[in-house]
Amino acid sequence: MESKENSKKVQANTKIDVAKTAVTPNGRRVIQTERMPTIRRGCSGYAVRIWQKIIGVNVDGDFGFKTEAATKAWQTSHELASDGVVGKDTWFSAGYKIKGGE
Repeated sequence: MESKENSKKVQANTKIDVAKTAVTPNGRRVIQTERMPTIRRGCSGYAVRIWQKIIGVNVDGDFGFKTEAATKAWQTSHELASDGVVGKDTWFSAGYKIKGGE
């Protein structure tokens, strides 16, 4: 029997406006803007799938223990606080520039 804690999906709550520079096949630089949430263990969805691709773990859309461990290792290797939470500093280090930020 699964506990209430394990069966409940946690929604990411804080949205961060981000802009990512991309290069098209013909060499033009374009800005892609998205709203990326702060994500952590228990979250699920689109932003988690993007993050899992970035850190190279199995992409299933669920931020579980393995994603958290890989996130902490990624944060350490990028000289960030290794808290397992993907917020604005972690998104920025992954190549996402905060829209309207410095």
